Amino acid sequence: MDVTIIALDNHDFLLLFFIVSMMIYIVKYFIFGERQRRRYWIYPVFVFYLLALIDYTMLPIFIYGKKELIEFYGSSARQSWKIYSQLIPFRSICKYLTEGNIYQMAGNIIMLMPMPCFLYLLIDRISMKKIALYGSMISLGIELAQFCIDLLTGYANRVCDIDDFILNSVGVIVATGAICVLRKVEKFHKLYYSLVYKKGNNKEIATERE
Repeated sequence: MDVTIIALDNHDFLLLFFIVSMMIYIVKYFIFGERQRRRYWIYPVFVFYLLALIDYTMLPIFIYGKKELIEFYGSSARQSWKIYSQLIPFRSICKYLTEGNIYQMAGNIIMLMPMPCFLYLLIDRISMKKIALYGSMISLGIELAQFCIDLLTGYANRVCDIDDFILNSVGVIVATGAICVLRKVEKFHKLYYSLVYKKGNNKEIATERE
């Protein structure tokens, strides 16, 4: 069978994680030096999450030859964009509920919930509205990337589903709401500043965050 598979096995994943994390470390500590206020642990954790997100939402990518595409679709030509997309709101959600596929729904909701947390940790003076907006835009970007991959390969690797975007956005909004509540709790503030920022920057950052 004439097929090329683009995927990340455990070895490739860990190697890429190590390389990207080290590059960030070099930039942050050897270029910015003392001007870097955040603790380094945030960046490799964020890189790990991004790689896991890419691996889960876009990989593996199957690139089939003309013969295989003919077997699948009856033609080696590019298929209609409708094969690669589901643009009717709540159709997939109703299907999940009818089939009792709660895990798929929960997975789509939970998948992007860490993103608002990372945005809050990594960007100073960012509003809650922007966190929710950026998180939803990332979800939209994932769906568009899946659609483009399918168009380029001529094979439905992943379906661009508007319900995935809806469920992802629900998760983003829930996580953003949780941050809004927690940031008003004094104990959360103390824990947040001690874990995220270096000593000596806490009072300065606390003033900026107000």
